Amino acid sequence: MASRNELAELTFSAPRRKHHQTKVLFAMVGLPARGKSFISNKISSYLNWTGIPCEIFNAGSYRRKRLGADKSGRADFFDTRNSSNLSQRDHIAMATLDDALQFLEEEGERVAVFDATNTTRERRRMIYEKIKEFEKTSVKVTFICLESICDDPEVLDVNLRQKIRGSPDFQNMAEEDALRDLRERIKRYESVYEEVDDSEKLSYVKVINLNAKVVCSNVFGKTPLRVVQLLMSCNVYTRPVYLCRAGHCDGIVDMSGLRKQVKAVLGCQDEILGRARGPYAEGSKVIAQQVNAVALDKSTAPESSMKTADATKTGSQLLRCFSTRMDEVYMPSMATASAELSDSGNRFAQRVAKFIRQEQGAEAEIDTYTSTLPRAVATAMPLMEYDEDRIEEWSALSVLNTGIMHGLKVSSIRREYPAEFNLWKIDPFRYRFPGGESLYDLNQRLVDVVLQIEHTFNPVLVVSHLSTIQSLLAYFQNIAMEKAPMIEAPQHSVIVLKPSNYGWSIKIVTEDELPEL
Repeated sequence: MASRNELAELTFSAPRRKHHQTKVLFAMVGLPARGKSFISNKISSYLNWTGIPCEIFNAGSYRRKRLGADKSGRADFFDTRNSSNLSQRDHIAMATLDDALQFLEEEGERVAVFDATNTTRERRRMIYEKIKEFEKTSVKVTFICLESICDDPEVLDVNLRQKIRGSPDFQNMAEEDALRDLRERIKRYESVYEEVDDSEKLSYVKVINLNAKVVCSNVFGKTPLRVVQLLMSCNVYTRPVYLCRAGHCDGIVDMSGLRKQVKAVLGCQDEILGRARGPYAEGSKVIAQQVNAVALDKSTAPESSMKTADATKTGSQLLRCFSTRMDEVYMPSMATASAELSDSGNRFAQRVAKFIRQEQGAEAEIDTYTSTLPRAVATAMPLMEYDEDRIEEWSALSVLNTGIMHGLKVSSIRREYPAEFNLWKIDPFRYRFPGGESLYDLNQRLVDVVLQIEHTFNPVLVVSHLSTIQSLLAYFQNIAMEKAPMIEAPQHSVIVLKPSNYGWSIKIVTEDELPEL
């Protein structure tokens, strides 16, 4: 049997896998108010949350920046018979596409969403030719047309009203005037609209009535197929999603002995690095030296890049101030895995049930998902009238496994495991805790939960734990995942999310605001 040092030599000398750096460009296709921006935002939030950088390049935003909403936002600007306006629109579209291609040129796997109408074969041919010209001197790009078709009057009416309420083109306009202008704009586009078909020899996805039907042609690859799976799950029903942590419980398990054992193993890292051989050994030593150099720095100030949160307006209220409070954040703990709810936890569970029933009605069907831990199931039981068969238990909703560091404050990790702390600080999303998981691992197991929530038509209650609630909120509020440990999700509160065309609104109902029993 190989010794630990021999295994270390194998580890450091083995060639590293080179992951294929996929570059994908989705070009949206469709008439105005057909859900293109809704789909674009869903794709961006989902891929960024799973660790794939994705950015939206919206031609309408570029148009307004260059020409102003007052000048270019009225229906007359979209008259296809006006060659001057048509030329301006084409020029702006190509400038938007140029920026999308520059984004794809950066290192690593990337996805760009070109959010424009792209309603004619000629426009799509221009996009294809520009991409082919780009590939001659840069990276290969997978080009997919993503067409949104909507002929359901009910869905279309919702889309029209959401567009005029959310688009800067219709600010300061009465709703009926805005609707009239938007419908006139749509007529201008309808006169030249050509659906994508096989004769264009392009890869495409058609989404009909926002997931009622999805058609794919020549779509291959892991990332594009993940997007297709997302598109088949999303819907525009305005059902709420309730998130809450499991109620308070009693009981704790002492894991200090295990920590001491693993810390002794981690202490061997200098000897292991000293014996490293092979083509990547020097690089491994350099990285280790850099990490150890940072570990020896006694400064407690976090890197400036981690002081601010790129969050939506509503999501920003969930973030703590990293620079002043991060040391007080605890790593998730499995110490109470089998503990039962305390008296206060049981009262909270009953108040949650009463709150949701008051909002949704006594007979409303609520899809209820919990982790497999007894305290999470017990928190959901009053809502389900103590019928456990009506609760879906997901192991994916279990707490983040932080290995030997579970339950520790960040300040304790900084002091006891300085090298590990700095590895975590360098890449908090992909850093894997010794004997545990990374935030990336957590998100991968939560993918099916997210898709199920997106797919359901009923109100949803999710009862889970701090780390998983933080991860779900990072998705719904489009918050960078490295900021997830700073998201506030107070125990004995209910977070209410409601969908819209431009994201999810959020409201935190505190324990004091829940109905009394």
